[in-house]
Amino acid sequence: MNYLINSINYIFYRISLYYENTGIILGYGDDGHSGGSNLTAFLLACNFETIIIIIHTFRMVKVPLYDLYIDCFVYMVFYFFYFSGKKYQALKEKYKNENNKTKKGYAVLAYMIMSFVLFITLLIINSLIVA
Repeated sequence: MNYLINSINYIFYRISLYYENTGIILGYGDDGHSGGSNLTAFLLACNFETIIIIIHTFRMVKVPLYDLYIDCFVYMVFYFFYFSGKKYQALKEKYKNENNKTKKGYAVLAYMIMSFVLFITLLIINSLIVA
């Protein structure tokens, strides 16, 4: 469980760092953590929904609309209660002298792309199989 939390924290850190380094600032006094928390919470909601889609597909049940409400809840919990500017500053200090930045950055990018593509693909498969 600790590995999962550390992975989520690192993904949040790298996405926020990207927003900070590129100058994409989403709010006054923001140092990149708003964009990072938005995107990371969205990806986690996609991962959660992917698991739900897999379960519904194996049960041969179409994904109900109320699952989107569950995703919105997951998104809001992570966005408002877990990711913050203080957490980003702590992670920034923790990973200040990290090794293999480029490889880890590509791994985060691959995670982002695969999460979204897998979510969309399984949603399409579910809608085609379960009619």
